[in-house]
Amino acid sequence: MNKFFVFCILMFFFLLPINAKDVVLMTIDGEDVYLSEFLYSYDKVRELKECTAIDYFQDFLRCKLKVADARRRGIGSEEYFINRLKFIKYRIQGDSHQMKNVSQMVKLCLLNYKLPQVHSDIFRHNADILMTDIYKKLISGISVYDIISMNEDSNLYFEDFDDKWLDRNLILDEINWEIDKLDVGYISKPIYSPEGIHIVFLKDKCDKEICCIDYSRMEKQIEETLLISEWDKKTKLPYSVYLDKNLQDYFKRNKGKYRWKFPHYKGIVLHCNSKKTASKLKKRIKKQSFDKWSDVIESFCRDYNIDVKYEIGLFMIGKNKYVDKLAFGCGDFDEVENYSYTTVVGKCLDYEPEDFKDVYDDVAKDYIKEAEERYFYELEKKFNVEKHLDVLKTVNCSVSN
Repeated sequence: MNKFFVFCILMFFFLLPINAKDVVLMTIDGEDVYLSEFLYSYDKVRELKECTAIDYFQDFLRCKLKVADARRRGIGSEEYFINRLKFIKYRIQGDSHQMKNVSQMVKLCLLNYKLPQVHSDIFRHNADILMTDIYKKLISGISVYDIISMNEDSNLYFEDFDDKWLDRNLILDEINWEIDKLDVGYISKPIYSPEGIHIVFLKDKCDKEICCIDYSRMEKQIEETLLISEWDKKTKLPYSVYLDKNLQDYFKRNKGKYRWKFPHYKGIVLHCNSKKTASKLKKRIKKQSFDKWSDVIESFCRDYNIDVKYEIGLFMIGKNKYVDKLAFGCGDFDEVENYSYTTVVGKCLDYEPEDFKDVYDDVAKDYIKEAEERYFYELEKKFNVEKHLDVLKTVNCSVSN
């Protein structure tokens, strides 16, 4: 059984406290959502991370909107959903004793390649090659968002859990085994499970006590959790695929927010066997765009049967002694063994990136966030959401510490 379907029960839809006030917090599609439900859920989330009631309300609201939209689309009446719901209720009741113990919690992202239950050896082999190639690109510094945008394979998908703590009891065993071997901040090699091939981005992990939950009162929460999971799988969000032009336009509109605190140099550090070699290579490099410089160097080395050492990218002042000396005129460096001449090629960007690719990850995340906010705002209008946020003013003194 895939435990993914139930992990967010612990994050969003906990048991309502008996003595909580039944004040209406909001109305979605004519159905009241009470403050008591929000309070208990918020209290549990605060045990794992710092967040204000208003910040958490946005997450809470989006979950409720997904539930409403899933019901409108008839997902809850599908035979598959009904059978799955029955099975999950049975499974959770059987596992309820495990939730009383101290459980390891993790923050992670997953890059997955879905394998059909029945697939050929060739399909599996091609999937292996793809995920191995993606792993190599990731450890070389290429952004996961860049990889996703370049790959149109529908079996490849990225799960970002928005910095939420996940209970390891509810994660696939194969992924858990890899987590045990991973240090925080590292990326796993491709992992194989009955569901597919996975690459884990481990953000953080800790031990946290999971409170005992009375599962006899959780039928609604379980149903809503599964509706959210099915909605996520069946909904192709319009902002999940984007072009470089989208990011470039967003960057131009918001360029000021991406100013750096320290000067940067965009270019390459070259270690060559002579100044003459470096001069020839510089001429080739300057004729090509920045993203082709690595290919130019490799071609040059083959043509002249020589070896050079180089670093290419964005360099913040203070992070590379060669750039500091040759581009910013500070510090010093010793000659590199076997390479008698060192130089740099590129430009000083000072405090502002010149292109969205200079801050690609930040721009992609911000673009998605803005588009996501627009999407859910339209859902709010569709379901005539009425919010009574004034009742949140007393939240901090209503929840337990």
